[in-house]
Amino acid sequence: MIPPVYTGVSGSVPVQAVLGNPVRLYGFGEAPQNVTKPYAVWQTPFALPENYLGRVPDIDQHSTQVDVYGATSASVIAAATALRNVYEVTAHMTSFRLWPKETDTNLYRVTLEIDFWTKR
Repeated sequence: MIPPVYTGVSGSVPVQAVLGNPVRLYGFGEAPQNVTKPYAVWQTPFALPENYLGRVPDIDQHSTQVDVYGATSASVIAAATALRNVYEVTAHMTSFRLWPKETDTNLYRVTLEIDFWTKR
């Protein structure tokens, strides 16, 4: 019921190089105050079962959003790229968006949208 957001990235040397070890990847709203930057948060806006006629679904699609925040555009792009390279091995990336610097936090942001298909 939870997408494999941490699978692969926690042991990835390129991800650890930009997001630390342990990897600074938190559930949405769970990043600690004053966390080291860059860091990432994730959420699943929706999940859907793969429905069939005559039998129970055996797989779920988790549409997951990963937002990377950092003090420089280069740091968020590097972290998002490292995450993308791991996720694309087992999931389907649907978008990669660059955002302008946020005025309230003074941070840059990159959003990855990834579809995970997980067996039940």
